[in-house]
Amino acid sequence: MEKHCKYAFLETMSFNAPVFYQKNGYNILAQIENSPAEGETRYFMKKVLYIE
Repeated sequence: MEKHCKYAFLETMSFNAPVFYQKNGYNILAQIENSPAEGETRYFMKKVLYIE
């Protein structure tokens, strides 16, 4: 925030507790089913850090 970054982005997997990130202000932008393995999901998430 000192550097006026507006967003934080991350990529996580269903076995890495995406709910933890949602509880900490991240929103799911996209997801890919059966990636990286059958039955798993890859999530791309974003959090707003700074609004002018």
